[in-house]
Parts: sequence; structure tokens; C-alpha cells
Amino acid sequence: MEYTASPTKGGCSKMELNDDSFSSARWLRILEIKEHPMQKLPETVCQLRHLACLSLSGCTGLITLPDSFGDLLNLVYVDLSRCSKLESLPKSLGKLTDLEYIDLSGCSALATLPESFGKLIKLVRVALSGCSGLSNLPTSIGKLLNLKHVDLSGCTELLTLPESFGKLIQLPHINLSGCSGLVTLPESFGKLTSLLHLDLSGCSGLVTLPESFGKLTSLLHLDLSGCSGLVTLPESFGKLTSLLHLDLSGCSGLSNLPESIDGLVSLSHLDLSRCHALKDLPQTFCNLTSLQHLDLSFWSFVKVIQKAHGVTNLQHLNLSHPCASTAEHEAHSLDGLKGAMGGLRKLRYLNLSMFLHFQPRTEEGQQQQIGQYIKNIHVL
Repeated sequence: MEYTASPTKGGCSKMELNDDSFSSARWLRILEIKEHPMQKLPETVCQLRHLACLSLSGCTGLITLPDSFGDLLNLVYVDLSRCSKLESLPKSLGKLTDLEYIDLSGCSALATLPESFGKLIKLVRVALSGCSGLSNLPTSIGKLLNLKHVDLSGCTELLTLPESFGKLIQLPHINLSGCSGLVTLPESFGKLTSLLHLDLSGCSGLVTLPESFGKLTSLLHLDLSGCSGLVTLPESFGKLTSLLHLDLSGCSGLSNLPESIDGLVSLSHLDLSRCHALKDLPQTFCNLTSLQHLDLSFWSFVKVIQKAHGVTNLQHLNLSHPCASTAEHEAHSLDGLKGAMGGLRKLRYLNLSMFLHFQPRTEEGQQQQIGQYIKNIHVL
């Protein structure tokens, strides 16, 4: 039996609910009460012992849930997204041991999770995106060994993760994007050996990564874009041998890359655009022979490009909008690029937008030089 009430199905926002509203629906298995102005959940909802799916999405007046919420022992799916006034969850939540999915995204008033949260041992997916008031996670979260996806994006008050987070050894997906208050990751983070996708984009407060980070040998995709506070990467970074995609765009405080970067033997996509503090690439950069896409826009110059001469499988190269001054005119000439890029035989896309912006040449001269350049590298 299923019951659905929403503004588009029956005018839920005008429907009055009281404690007896569901007294005759004891066999109900799916209940959706979306965008209702209720401030508390009717008592009879917590008596629906066969209920498997409950959605209260958009109930912006809901402040708390009753202790009897834990009596819904057959719940598998709970959606409390956009319950923006929800301040806390009852301790009895831990009794919902069959729960596999809980969506708390947009619960901006939620400051903490109960320690009993760790008793939800069948939990597969947790959505906490936009919980901007959440300042910490319970230590017990390390007991959720079946977790496959954790979304903490936009949790701007989250300062750190508990050491117990490293016990989630089956976890393949973590989204921490926009956690601007996050300063560091626990050393135990390196124990997440099943991790495939990690999004740390917009974590502007993140200063460094733990040395144990190199133990994430299954990691395929890493997004560190917009981590403007990140100054350096650990030397162990080169041990990420499975990494395919690395986005460091907008890491404006990053001053160097580790020499061990040539250990990223599977890396095919690298974005270093807008890394304004990065003045050079390590000597070992030329050993990234799997690299196919490289973005050096908004900071590169010829001295840097020369370090990429051994990246022979490169197909896509963005050199647009280089950092330059009047004194660096010659360093940005196409003559300088010939020697730097002559070995890139597989190149198929080259972006030189604004690259000639500082060159005191006629348009005809530029066109002739570009033609000769293309002829020399035999690629386009």
C-alpha cells in the first residue's frame, strides 16, 4: 500500500495532519508527505510497522522527530532532504538497522548526528550535502562498513573528519566539495583502500593532505580544484598508480608538485589551470607517458612547457592566457614553442588563445609563423 501527498498530488501543503491521520493505514509500505508545513510528525506515522520508504522532503517547518521514530524497524529508505529547520535526530534512529539510504541534504539547521548513527549497519548511501550547520561527525560513523557513497558537499562548518572514518574500507565514493572549513584530513584517510572517486573541490581551507594519502592505490578520480589554501602535495602522492583524472585547477597557493609525480603511471587527464603560485614543473614530469589531456591555461610559460616534451601521448593541450609581462615577450614566442613541443606527435587539439597577445608582430607575420610551427611539429 502506498500513500503520496504533495503540492502536485492532492495539495499536501493545505492538508491538515493530526496524530490520528494514519491510524487506519497500518499496512502502509510507502509514505510520501512532501513540502508539508507540519512542525511535528503525526504519532501514528511511527506506528506504521510495515513502512519501508518514508519521504518528508521539503517539510521546512519540521523541527524534530519523535523518539518513537525508531519503532519503524522495517524502514529501508528515508528522505528528509530540504527539511531546513530540522535541528536534531532522535537517538532511537539507531534502531533502524535495515536502513540502506538516508537523505538529509539541505538540512541546514542540523548541527550534529547522534552517536547511535553508527548502528545503521546496513546503510549504503548517506546524503548530507548542504548541511551547512553540521560541525562534526560522530565517531561511530566508522562502524558503517557497508557504505558505498557519502555526500558531505557544502558542509561549510565541517572542520575535520573523525579518525574512525578510515575504517570505511569498502567506501568507493566520497564528496567533500565545498567544505570550505575543512582544514585537514585524518591520517587514517589512507586506509580507504577501496576509494575510487574523491571530490575535494572548493575546500579552500585545506592546507595539506596526509602522508598516508598515497595509500589510496585504487583511486581513479581526484578533484582538488579551488583548493586555494593547498600549499603542497605529499611525496607519497606519486603512489596513486591507478589515478586517471586529477584536477588541480584554481589551486592558487600550490607552490610545487612532488618529484614523485612520475609515479602516476595511469594519469591521462591533468588540469593545472590557474595555479598561479606554481612557477615550474618537476623534472620527472616528462615521464607521465599516459597523459593525454593537459591544461596549463592562465599561468604557463615556455620554460614550463619544455618539461612536458617527453609526454609523447599528449593529444589535448591548453596553453591559453599565459602569465606574462612585457619583459617576457621572447619567452612566449612561437619560436620558443617549437623546441618545447616538437616531440608531441600525437597532439590533436592545441589552445593558444591570447598566447600571442604580447607579441609585437603583424597579423601576417603571426600567420606565417603559426603555419611554420604546425609544419614543424607534424601534428595538426
